[in-house]
Amino acid sequence: MVTARGVSLSILSFILIIFLSFVIVLASAGILLYPEVYQEAFEENNFYSSLENSLNESNGGAFILFESGLKPEIDSLLENFLAYLRGESEKPNMEVKINREELRSFLEESVKSFPSCESGEKPFDENGDVICKPLEKTGSEFVDDVLEKKNLTFFESESVDLAEVYGLSNPEFQKARGYVILYNWILYSMIFFSLTAMVLIFFISEKSLLSSFKIYGISFLAAGISTIISVLISNPILNSVIDKQILLQPDFEILKNVILSIYSSIFGRMNLYGYFFTGAGAVVFAASWYLKKKTR
Repeated sequence: MVTARGVSLSILSFILIIFLSFVIVLASAGILLYPEVYQEAFEENNFYSSLENSLNESNGGAFILFESGLKPEIDSLLENFLAYLRGESEKPNMEVKINREELRSFLEESVKSFPSCESGEKPFDENGDVICKPLEKTGSEFVDDVLEKKNLTFFESESVDLAEVYGLSNPEFQKARGYVILYNWILYSMIFFSLTAMVLIFFISEKSLLSSFKIYGISFLAAGISTIISVLISNPILNSVIDKQILLQPDFEILKNVILSIYSSIFGRMNLYGYFFTGAGAVVFAASWYLKKKTR
């Protein structure tokens, strides 16, 4: 009976380590659902100023009115978008004010890049995306056709919803919210299973605090140390992979640095939780040793 109990406790301890490790990783990744991690990465790598310079050089953002400045607008759009992903709002509120004349000019200039349609060729594919521009259509007329095909109403108000422009309200994109729900479900399930394993350990140990604390301490220590080691191993590997990918596209140096900063934040959070569980495990294990000494 003692042997069976020992085997059961060993299995439960191993399961608890696995569950706690998943909790640490998932909880650390959860910072991706909040704007602070992105804003810090943008600030560290001068993303805002780089984007502003790029828009000025290309004239691509001339039609967007950044009334309070580019940074506050970007931050607001990011916050609204992530709130939508987290399920805190039903629509991604991503409206920006526009200069309609500048936008019209920008779109008319953009359609010039499309090839001319061959005889009998349709200008749109089955998804409504542009294939070519009909020869008989002026730039302005074709812009109207594109907007009608996409069911976009840019010029009926002083603002435009970027969520509609980039299809963020489409059913396909809404699957992303489903993934967030799945993430939360897995995270809370891991927490629940961890607590369940701890309760089972307590009862199988015949409600012995000494035995339970010893197993809890070892499990916490193992989960914490394994997390710290995994960060030490995976961090340089991931950095190397991202470096190699970006080297193929040198124009994306700032993007690479932003991505590395975000990953660094995730790994930093994993390290924090890893050290917390390591410390907690050491304290709990020491408590079990103290209880053992006291009962002698």
